[in-house]
Amino acid sequence: MSKDNEAQQEYVVGRPVPIGELRLQERAPLYPWWDILKAIPEGHAQELRISFTSCKRAIEGFVKSGRIKKGEFEVRSKTGEGDKRRVFILHHTTKRR
Repeated sequence: MSKDNEAQQEYVVGRPVPIGELRLQERAPLYPWWDILKAIPEGHAQELRISFTSCKRAIEGFVKSGRIKKGEFEVRSKTGEGDKRRVFILHHTTKRR
């Protein structure tokens, strides 16, 4: 065996497998966050079928990028029927100068 082939064999396990045979977890869907947030009127809340954490991360990302002000949107949850968690995004009114 050549030196390159030996080095490759040190890190490679078995033979290549067709991608179709792998049972890979699907990627999380890309939600239209900007459209969702802008559709919520100021002073209102909107219930979503998206996880609390996903909502929170999306809002934090927009705050970090400067597209929305900190405190303008907030994620809250409450326990509904049968201990099911209901997730809401609140759009607080912002004081304008």
